Amino acid sequence: MKLHHAGLLAGLLLVGCSGGEAGVIAEKPVNRQIASQMAEFLAPSQTCLVNGRRRLSLGESADRALLVFPRPSRGFPIEEVVPGLPEGFKSLGWESNTDGFGAVVFENQLVLLMRQFEALDTEQFAQLLESVQSANSTLKYEMRTASGVDYWFGADAMTTLVISRIPTKSKAYQVTVTLGESHLMGAMNLIPPAGEVSSIAK
Repeated sequence: MKLHHAGLLAGLLLVGCSGGEAGVIAEKPVNRQIASQMAEFLAPSQTCLVNGRRRLSLGESADRALLVFPRPSRGFPIEEVVPGLPEGFKSLGWESNTDGFGAVVFENQLVLLMRQFEALDTEQFAQLLESVQSANSTLKYEMRTASGVDYWFGADAMTTLVISRIPTKSKAYQVTVTLGESHLMGAMNLIPPAGEVSSIAK
């Protein structure tokens, strides 16, 4: 599922967690009433994505996103309406040949964050997994494997965190880390599908 510039969030919305190719509509359609069903963030979430020592949480203002994850010099900017979501949702971020960052914004609040890497080796993935789990240590993680894709995920009362790992032909992994408001994650088909399950310690 290689996503080109201006297609990071749109492509994942089309594919969801089906593990298929970009451009295939996810089986579960987006709920048009999702805006009224989402939890309201009165304060930033405890769950977050990290970039070095900087943290970015759901519920923060949209202008924080590119301060924590600044666009690299060769990155393509993303700022568009997200296909399939109701009016009022938009995406922002950037994408390069090696990685990308995207966010979904509603009423100037961050409601979904995404980080994607095109090719990580085993050691790089292990470091990323440790970093994400350490920053979100309150979650209890579970692993699922379905359709050749490995998923690590955890959730609290308001948010869901999913890490997906897809093997590539170059013996590396395409990795996506997605943190979102739980109702929105479900509506966008970003919850891992049923599959072989194994527990993973926090």
